[in-house]
Amino acid sequence: MKYYQLAIIFLLFLILLMGRFLIAPQAIFYSSLESGLEAVEWPKARIYSTYPFSNKAELLINVGVNDGAVESMSVVVEEFLLGKVTRVFENYSVVKTIFDSSWEISVRVGPQEVDALLEGGPMPRLTMVAKDGEFAVGQAVYSANRDFEYGSIIGYVKAITDNSAAVFREAELVMPYDFNDLRVVTLVR
Repeated sequence: MKYYQLAIIFLLFLILLMGRFLIAPQAIFYSSLESGLEAVEWPKARIYSTYPFSNKAELLINVGVNDGAVESMSVVVEEFLLGKVTRVFENYSVVKTIFDSSWEISVRVGPQEVDALLEGGPMPRLTMVAKDGEFAVGQAVYSANRDFEYGSIIGYVKAITDNSAAVFREAELVMPYDFNDLRVVTLVR
């Protein structure tokens, strides 16, 4: 072997060795970042009872500023979006839910990502669904609004109303929980 061939082999060996040391810190950084995200514990909150006066539009929860609650936090039941923190006090917070008649957010439906407007109320529903948008009963309805984590599931399509005279279609929703049985929710940033 000639001298220049040995020099090239040696240089390649050094490059490989240096690359290994340069890549290792990045791998350590990313693995610690990922494990740090998994360790996040979002506050869980108990719902104060309003029995026998059920008000689905607004909830009081036992988590406040002292517990890390801030306005605009999302409130979820398991993984399903229920509402948003609107006011925070020292030891409790007020949550506006999707059952409030003033609730309106942009959503998408199913794997085809059909755009719709979710209108809240005692029976939340989808409105302004384009006639050519393909979706079916049973498909997930999820948030596509910048105020909430993209893809947060809200409920499922229960029935589709297609009025031939109307420009848009509408749909009823079914929630995967019984509101009256809710006792604990989770706050998410």
